Amino acid sequence: MRTDPSHSDTTREPQLHYPSKLHAKTPFWHHRVLMWGGGIVLLGLRTSLISGWFFLQRNLTPWLETELSDFLNRLVNLGTLQYFSLGRVRFGESQIAKTTTDPAQVTMAALDVAYNPQKK
Repeated sequence: MRTDPSHSDTTREPQLHYPSKLHAKTPFWHHRVLMWGGGIVLLGLRTSLISGWFFLQRNLTPWLETELSDFLNRLVNLGTLQYFSLGRVRFGESQIAKTTTDPAQVTMAALDVAYNPQKK
C-alpha cells in the first residue's frame, strides 16, 4: 500500500542519481581527431590549389607557346595567363610573328580559347 508522501510520517531518504555508463562524460578524443584530420585535409587542399595555380601561371604559357609554334611553324608569343577554367583559357596581348617566307604578322589584344575537355 502506498501512501501520499505529504502525509507520510517517515522521513524521506534522499534519492541519489548515479550517472549511467551511457551518460558518463567520455573524453572527446574522437572529436579532436576529426577536427585535426579535417584541418589537415583542408590545408592540403588549399596548398594543392595554390600550387596548381602557380604551376599554371609559370608553365602553361611557355608550354602552349612551344606547342603552337611547332604546329604553325611560326613563332607564337602568348601574353600572361589571365583566366583559366576547365572549359576556357584566356591570355593577354599575344602575337604570331612573321617569318622569312611569310611577312604576315598577327597581333591581338587577348586570346580567348573555349574548349570541351570531355570531347575527343
